[in-house]
Amino acid sequence: AYWFKGTSNQSAVRIQPDGNTFIVAGWNGLHIISNDGGAAGGIALGAAATDGSWHHIAVTWKQGGNFTSYLDGVQVASRAVGASALPVANSGMTLGSLVGSVEFMNGNLDEVRVFNVALSQTQIQNTMNCELPTTNNVGLLAYYKFNKGTSYRDNTALNTTLPDASGFAYNGTLTNFTLTGTISNWIAGSPVTIGNTCTISLPVEFMSFEGKYTEGGNLLTWTTANEVNNKGFDVERSTGNGTWETLGFVKGNNKGSTYQFLDALTFGKLPTFQKLYYYRLRQIDNDGKETLSKVISIETKGKTTVKVYPSVTKGAITVEGAQSFEIVNTMGQIVLSEKAIHHLSFNIHHLANGLYLVRGVDTEGSLFSVKIVKE
Repeated sequence: AYWFKGTSNQSAVRIQPDGNTFIVAGWNGLHIISNDGGAAGGIALGAAATDGSWHHIAVTWKQGGNFTSYLDGVQVASRAVGASALPVANSGMTLGSLVGSVEFMNGNLDEVRVFNVALSQTQIQNTMNCELPTTNNVGLLAYYKFNKGTSYRDNTALNTTLPDASGFAYNGTLTNFTLTGTISNWIAGSPVTIGNTCTISLPVEFMSFEGKYTEGGNLLTWTTANEVNNKGFDVERSTGNGTWETLGFVKGNNKGSTYQFLDALTFGKLPTFQKLYYYRLRQIDNDGKETLSKVISIETKGKTTVKVYPSVTKGAITVEGAQSFEIVNTMGQIVLSEKAIHHLSFNIHHLANGLYLVRGVDTEGSLFSVKIVKE
C-alpha cells in the first residue's frame, strides 16, 4: 500500500530480483505478479490514480483466495487466485523504477507499506490516513515513511539511508535526494500527518483453541482476546484425508469471548469407525475476508463395555454389547461387517490365518477396537 500523486505510477513499488520474477504494484495501469498470470493476469489499479491528485493505492493477494486492488479504500478489481504461492524474492525491491535505471515513476510517493498478510478492506480504510507505530502491527514486513528530508530546503548533507520503520531493518538507499531548494525531491503536502498514528489489528485475536472428547461428543472451546468486524466462525472437521466438512456456524460477539461447539459424533453421519478427528475454525469478517485457525485433533477415548472373545481363535468369535462392528485385516480391508446387534457369535473359519482388528461402536455410541488372531 502507498500514497501517490502524479501522472504515472509505473514501478511505484517493485520487487524484481530477476527478469522472470516480479511483484509490481503499479505497471501500465495494473498490478502484476510473475507467476500469477504475469502482465496478462494483472488487475486494474484504477484510472483516477494518475490524475495528479493524492490517492491511496493498495493491492492484496491471498493464496487460494483473491487478488484485489483498492483505490482510496474502495475496491477497484478482484479475481480468484489459485493454489500457487507468491514468487520467492529475497532482493531486488525498488521504489519508483526498475532496478534504478528504467521504467521510472512520474510523481510523488509516501507511506509505502509491505505486508505478509492480506489486509481486509476495513483494515486498509482504517489505517490509510495515519502513520503506523513501529510495533503491534499485524503482518507489517517493511515500512517507509519518507520523513527524513526537509521540503524544498537544503538536503545536500542528508544521509542516503531510507530507514525501514517496520522494525525488520529492510533499509533502502536514496538516490538523487541530496538536493537543495526548488529542485529538492522532498516535498510537503502528503495526506498523512507526521505523528498521527494508528495500529492494524486482526479482526479476531485467538487466545486459545482446544477440544476434548466427552460422552456427548467432541467439545470444542475457543477464546478470543478481542474482535473487530467479526461475523463469526465456521466449524470444520476432517478425518485426516485432506478434505474438510463444515459442521455449523457460531455467530461472533465482536468482543473478547469464549465459545463452545459440540460435535455430537452421531454414528450414522460419520466416516466408518473413525477414532481421530481434526478440527479448525474459519473466522469470517463482515466484509467476507476469512482467516483459518490452527488445527487441533481429538481422539475418541470413550469407555466401552464391548467384549470380544476369544482373542485367539481357530474359527469362532463372540461380540457382546456392540451396536455395529467390522473386522479389518492387516491391509486395511474390511472382511466382515455387522450392524444393529447386541450379542453375536459367528464363525470366521473362512478367513485366512493372521491378525485382525475388530472395531465398531457400542450401544452407548463409544468407539472400540480389539485385536484378535485367527489360527
